[in-house]
Amino acid sequence: MPGRITPQQAWDATPPAAPPHPKPVPAPTQDGTRGIGQATRIAYPNGRVTINSVVYMIGRPYARQCIHALWDTETIQFFDDQGTHITSYPRPPAGTKTVGNGKPPERTVKQPPTVTNVLIHEMSPIS
Repeated sequence: MPGRITPQQAWDATPPAAPPHPKPVPAPTQDGTRGIGQATRIAYPNGRVTINSVVYMIGRPYARQCIHALWDTETIQFFDDQGTHITSYPRPPAGTKTVGNGKPPERTVKQPPTVTNVLIHEMSPIS
């Protein structure tokens, strides 16, 4: 029948598609990441956040809160849910596992009872 072509003839008449052009991948930085980036994490109960296999101390007041991190080749910045800047750190050298905030850990030390506290509290019925 005139004017009709086979599927193979139609396939052969179709021009080939242009090959895909992949996005260039930035070279890894000294710590193995790809330069710039961002992430959102929930802080651990002790106020720490893990970004790119490095644990950063943000602070106990931010425990269990949503923390946003932005980093480039030189610094990493942390923000809370309202966008308030919490802290910034220089990017650590390769192999660094933890980055502190320069403050000693907050430990809750149980204070020994004073004589006044002992006298104020009621005695246990068992004793």
